[in-house]
Amino acid sequence: MARPEWLLVAVAAMVLSTVPTAQAASKLPSNFKRCAAADPKFNECLRGAVEDAFHKMVNGVPSLGVLPVDPLKVDRIKINQGGGSVSLNMDLRNITITGLADTKMLNYSANLADATLDTASLTRSLRLEFDHVITGRLLLLPIRGAGPGSITLTQLLTGHKLKFVPKMKKDNLYWNIQDYYVKFVPKNISIDFQGLFSDGRGDANLGEQLNRFMNQNAFLIFEEIGSAFEEAFSGVVKEVTHRVFSRVPIADIFVLGKKA
Repeated sequence: MARPEWLLVAVAAMVLSTVPTAQAASKLPSNFKRCAAADPKFNECLRGAVEDAFHKMVNGVPSLGVLPVDPLKVDRIKINQGGGSVSLNMDLRNITITGLADTKMLNYSANLADATLDTASLTRSLRLEFDHVITGRLLLLPIRGAGPGSITLTQLLTGHKLKFVPKMKKDNLYWNIQDYYVKFVPKNISIDFQGLFSDGRGDANLGEQLNRFMNQNAFLIFEEIGSAFEEAFSGVVKEVTHRVFSRVPIADIFVLGKKA
C-alpha cells in the first residue's frame, strides 16, 4: 500500500503555546482512579482507570495543562497521494473532530520493565468536519472541487502503542514519551465532499454522483489517506501523554510497591 505524503500544521488547540508545559513534579488529580503495580489484576485495573481518566481529560485538566479535546481543533492537514488507484491532492483546513468523548477502552497493558503501553479503544462515531480543496483521480474518475466536507468513522477500533524513555529528575523517575503508534480500523466510513464540479467547468450534478461513488469505495480511499488522520491524532495524544508523564512521577502513576 502506498503511504501518502502528508503535512500537519499547528496540531491542535490543546497544545498551543498559551498552555505552558511545566516541569515541576505534580500529582494526578485526586478524583483519578489509581492502580497498584503489585495488583495481580493490574492491567485490568488500568483499563478502567485509563478510560475514567480519559473521560475526565476530554473536559480538560488545568492542573496538568490539558485543555478540552472534544471538540478537537486541527488547523490543517495536507495529503498528496500520487500513486495507485487513488491519486488525490487534498488540502483540509479548519478541521473539527468530535466524538472522542464516547470512547471505551477495550484493553490496556503496561510493561513497566520495558516502559511500554499497549491499548485498544472503541469510539462509537468519530466525525471530522473541514473546508477542503481537492483534485485528483479515483480509479478512472477525475475529482476536483472546493467547499465544506466531512468524514465519519463509525465503530472505530483504534490500536495504540507507546514507548517511553525513563529519566530521573530530582530523585523521581519519569517516563519521557519516545514513540507513539496508532492505527484506525473503522467498521463503516461515510464521506461527503460538497462543491465537487461546481466551478463552472462541469455539471454540478456530477458532484452528487461522485460522492456516492466515493462512499461505495470509502475503504479504498481511507486505506490511502487514513495515515494522515492517524498522524494528526497521534500528535495530539502524544502531547497529552507528555504533559501527564513529564509532571507526575511514574511511581505515583502506577503506585509502585504498594496497593492503591
